[in-house]
Amino acid sequence: MPTENSKRLKVLHVLADPLPGGMEVLMLNVLKKQHHGGVCDNVVATITHANDPQSMRAEIEAVASFHDLDCASFFSRRFCARFGRLLRDERPDLVHTWSHDAGLVAGFIARFLHGTMVVWGIHSLDLPSRHLYSRHRFAILKSLVGLGSRIIPHRVISCSSSATDSHVKFGYPRKRCVNIANGIDVNRFKPDEAASRRLRHELGIGATTPIVGYVGRSHPVKRLEDYFSAAALLMRRRPDVHFVAIGFSEEALYPEALEAFSQLPDPARMHILGTCHDPENYIPGFTVNMLSSQSEALPMVLMEAMGCGVPCVTTDVGSAAEVIGPVGKSVAPGNPALLSAAVGDLLDEVLSNPSQWSEHARRQCLDHFDIAHTERKHTELYRDLTGIRTGAERGSPRVLHLINGLGFGGAEVLLKRLSIGLNAEGFDQTVISVLPAGELVPAFEKAGIRVKTLGVNGVLSGVRGLFRLAAIIRKEKPDLVQTWMYHSALIGTLAAWLSCRSPKTLWSIHHTRLGRESSKRTTRMIHRLLAFLSSRTPECIVYCSQSSLALHLENGFDESRAKLIYNGTDISAYHADAACKQRVRDEYGIPMDAPLVGMAGRYHPQKDHANLLRAFAIVQKEIPEAHLIACGRDITRETAALRDLAAACPSPSQVHLIGPRLDMAHVYPAFSIAALSSCEGEAFPLVLGEAMACEVPCVATDVGDSALIIGDTGRIVAPRDAAALAAAMVGMLQDAGEDAGKLARQRVVDHFTLRLYVQSHAELYASLMRPARAPDNPDGCQPVSNDAQPVPH
Repeated sequence: MPTENSKRLKVLHVLADPLPGGMEVLMLNVLKKQHHGGVCDNVVATITHANDPQSMRAEIEAVASFHDLDCASFFSRRFCARFGRLLRDERPDLVHTWSHDAGLVAGFIARFLHGTMVVWGIHSLDLPSRHLYSRHRFAILKSLVGLGSRIIPHRVISCSSSATDSHVKFGYPRKRCVNIANGIDVNRFKPDEAASRRLRHELGIGATTPIVGYVGRSHPVKRLEDYFSAAALLMRRRPDVHFVAIGFSEEALYPEALEAFSQLPDPARMHILGTCHDPENYIPGFTVNMLSSQSEALPMVLMEAMGCGVPCVTTDVGSAAEVIGPVGKSVAPGNPALLSAAVGDLLDEVLSNPSQWSEHARRQCLDHFDIAHTERKHTELYRDLTGIRTGAERGSPRVLHLINGLGFGGAEVLLKRLSIGLNAEGFDQTVISVLPAGELVPAFEKAGIRVKTLGVNGVLSGVRGLFRLAAIIRKEKPDLVQTWMYHSALIGTLAAWLSCRSPKTLWSIHHTRLGRESSKRTTRMIHRLLAFLSSRTPECIVYCSQSSLALHLENGFDESRAKLIYNGTDISAYHADAACKQRVRDEYGIPMDAPLVGMAGRYHPQKDHANLLRAFAIVQKEIPEAHLIACGRDITRETAALRDLAAACPSPSQVHLIGPRLDMAHVYPAFSIAALSSCEGEAFPLVLGEAMACEVPCVATDVGDSALIIGDTGRIVAPRDAAALAAAMVGMLQDAGEDAGKLARQRVVDHFTLRLYVQSHAELYASLMRPARAPDNPDGCQPVSNDAQPVPH
């Protein structure tokens, strides 16, 4: 793929120290994403505390070059000399300063003495160095910063609109300011039931005791006196609530905060845990998080809490209310009574439906404050200023997805979810269906994703479609062509050759074993041809399951190009829902207390519905009140074989063959257990992850990665064994309690989320667009189990 410039972008970041504050952690997270995505070479320079025991130096050195300039101040002669020498040695394309004083001095030297692009950062509503200067000197510094902002930086990155507004008031030119919201590592800050249990055990309180949390340093701007006063009011009304504060010790409290702390009616319920470097191990245990500050720009602690699934109450300062959105409450600062009332109200709402509040809080964080969004916008700004665009630095690649059809099916639904997720990340995508338009086309178009169809329905139309696809590739000039399933892999490969543009290609494989009874001869022939081409054509072959990967390697597919990315489930869409359970059961006349087995899947020999219905006939003999819902294309009594098998059950009226449903997220919660009776052909069944996300434990045949998905949360039996399947279903119906469903969902949350699936693809795209591959792997991608977490067997 041609590049606009063969030079890699180099950015020099300048800040006071590498101690773990909000701004410093943000910078480190941006650097980590840029490093792992191959975006640019980063250099970090600090002037103090480089060797402090609390320093993040080691973490920075893992992803960037680090320089300790060892100076007392940015305004010192020593700094000017050492920084000038660093600029000559490193020759960065851009200097990014992360504080006002660094911006003034380092920015001036970089721009006017070395001709380097300069970016300033804003991470507060005012200059945070007020306490270092007298009132007179601070006023002078503020005036200098305001003046400097007009002549030094090419752009100013502000963390929020409120921070921009406050800086414009003392001189910043609004036209140079670009708002880029802070972000957090959503894989670090996430819901964690084990952490919640550990915290309560450490505090010696009950497993269900509500906790109101606070994270922050002891500083007057944080108004800790309001936090303690609000806690005192709540203690008097709610004897069940405990309070946890992280970030300071009792000895570090300033006088006003210490006075408010001394007024607590029950100090034993206020747990001050001191500073910690692993807040992700404590925040998930909070029921509600509270922020009492009188001044904030864009509080990262609120993002971290919501990332952990914890809704928040905050004072309405800076852009705090924008951070929490609808997932919490904001009140005027300086009023402990309002703060206490808001926390009490939110506690009642959260305790009535904790899982829903947790999911909404995390979704707010994922949608708006994922560090991936922040890093991408930083990188785009760097790229626009310098004009350097190589590999991943050219921005989000233009991706063309090619798939057999867009009807209802596992791969088709997965492509829809992936493309919508990538669309939110700013990727330019076109989806092309080989067959005429299917039922999912409107969903793509609604999300703003272009859809084209080749309209292939025979040999002649197939030839026309091939040349039309080649023309589309020539016109749209995609950076990547990703194909889905065998036929599309072959067609996409041929069209890429015919286009004479040679875009990078990825094959997505969603098959496992191809049986003679369930697979067409042409499909098996294409499978063998692709094995031959696999070492010559694709940049990478993405497998959705371990079983699929192993089988294709056995059949001759190139191992050096293999990449394993497990299918993902949208846990915000699929979750337990009592109202949906009631509605679906009422719709089909199923009592709320009746055991209900459910299965989703089209009518196809691979799904082995005959095995399901024979097994359910045995189940009804053991549990006469049991019902079955089977849904999917052609799953109705109009299908003769299914009608006969349903009639053979002891209670045929309790067998519901309901056809396809477009609202499976609302159907799964009605099931007591979910079943999968497939005999072959499965790779990574989406239906299992979806059901488990809805807190429905599963029973499945041992095909594809079903056993890996379910783990120890359900049961696995041999395929084509109706008696074993029936015994497993009876056992699950009789033994599974509420905990089984929660464990099933937690397994999906931990290992198989849509967010991880989208992120893994985005990172893969970035790695493929690097200008050069690693020398130890000249042929392509190494086999990888998954970029996020290993999945236990």
